Amino acid sequence: MSDLHHLSSPWIFWFESGKDSDRSTSITSFGEQIQTICTIENFWGFYEDFPNITSVLKGSDSHFFRDKIRPTQGDDENKNGGRVVFSFDLKTQEQTEHVEQIWCKLLCYCIGEIFNQHEDVNGVSFSMRSQAKITIWLKHNDENNVKTFVDDLRNDFAITNKCKFFDHQKQLAMPIEF
Repeated sequence: MSDLHHLSSPWIFWFESGKDSDRSTSITSFGEQIQTICTIENFWGFYEDFPNITSVLKGSDSHFFRDKIRPTQGDDENKNGGRVVFSFDLKTQEQTEHVEQIWCKLLCYCIGEIFNQHEDVNGVSFSMRSQAKITIWLKHNDENNVKTFVDDLRNDFAITNKCKFFDHQKQLAMPIEF
């Protein structure tokens, strides 16, 4: 069908059910692939059928990654990078709606390659724990580039929350806070 709008590269939705709410945010496990997205139409069809991201079970992880990149820090494309993690309270309807909007916009930025440093974004994750966590997985770990990325993200997404950056090469080091 020639009316389809193909993406520059495919993206894959992954899901990990909330069976073990004590595990960390998908560092070693990554769930199962549930959908490959190759067109804008395919994306919106899947997105509209998927439950609201904030309604998933506590302990669940949803991931959206470039094709051939697994949502684990051990993947070759992730091991020299890191994760930017924002935490959000979902105590009010307004907070919940804001997180839903951020998640949708993040997915759109991924498929549209809209990020200023889009080639460095390997994927995004949503984790439901005591707070909602949104994670952006980056290919590189240069602190200046990460800071610029976070500043741009805050401006584009109206995020005022602090975030942490976890460098995959420095597993025992404390995360950098922005």
